[in-house]
Amino acid sequence: IAKSTYAYTGKALKPTVTVKYNGKKLRKNSDYTVSYKNNTKVGKATITVKGKGNYTGSKPKTFAIKIDTSKAYTVGNIKYKITSTSKKTAQVVGLKSAKKSTVTIPSTVKILGTSYKVTRIYAKAFQKNKYLKTLVIGANVQTIDGKAFYGCSKLSRICVKGKVLKSVGANALRGTKSKVRVEVPRKYYSKYKKLFTKKGQTKIQFVKK
Repeated sequence: IAKSTYAYTGKALKPTVTVKYNGKKLRKNSDYTVSYKNNTKVGKATITVKGKGNYTGSKPKTFAIKIDTSKAYTVGNIKYKITSTSKKTAQVVGLKSAKKSTVTIPSTVKILGTSYKVTRIYAKAFQKNKYLKTLVIGANVQTIDGKAFYGCSKLSRICVKGKVLKSVGANALRGTKSKVRVEVPRKYYSKYKKLFTKKGQTKIQFVKK
């Protein structure tokens, strides 16, 4: 097999094989057949080569199917990267099209047939977006990285729906519209006010929802 690991696609993976006997390269379907097992889902897949014609016996070979966590997946207008396949979490890394005035970050996103909690807005994810005015942050976002909204000059309203936000990075709001409005859950008003204060903005208006 060319590789021992292949990226999960949601479809059956059938890597090509090279089969040799005593240094001689054998011919598929004439000298051997190939079958695959467990070759769709994430995990360990098996290829079995079985002799044919002048050749007998069989030989199994395994390969791994894994999620490509380095790849950005676009769902709707938002780009995501998977942060953990075991915990099933993902982060927002950007937009397909920046020309949207309102963006809603969902609590969960389905990528390649699997649901992931959206727990993070990555650094510079919306940097210098000149169209974004309103941002709604879903219930599972725990982290907003530094400069996440840096230079979003028209961003005037941020609505935080969740109760699990733990950190807002440095300069996350630098360059946003003057007196940006941040709407937060009433019960977490004091906590969230501390998180969003002094993150690069000149003025901020906190509203309990």
